Amino acid sequence: MFVHASEAPSDAEWEELLSLFRAASEEGRLRVLVYTEGGAPNARQRALLNEILAGLKPRVAVLTTSAAARAVGVAISWFNPDLRVFAGDELGRGLDHLDVNQGERRILTQALKELRGLTTKSSYPPG
Repeated sequence: MFVHASEAPSDAEWEELLSLFRAASEEGRLRVLVYTEGGAPNARQRALLNEILAGLKPRVAVLTTSAAARAVGVAISWFNPDLRVFAGDELGRGLDHLDVNQGERRILTQALKELRGLTTKSSYPPG
């Protein structure tokens, strides 16, 4: 799970993400939940990601209300057809796409709520 604020990730932050992808890709099946308030990787960062994934097609659900982040998600999906972009309040649909079980849903929902608290004062998901 990755949570981005409204700013794009720094190169150092992106390198951390890439190191996680390197390690996880060696273990097999990848499923990734991304929530962004607008921050998205730049063209160089996207190229590095495509290099790391090199033919892997992890299942990815991106949740965002940002048109710019949505456009970046669509661009990345050209290289990974298993990436889908959902509205920021469509966590359930995103988790359905990731094919997570009920226990994983609870864990991911709580983790997202906590991580979002680090980027904003609003709560997500509602309730």
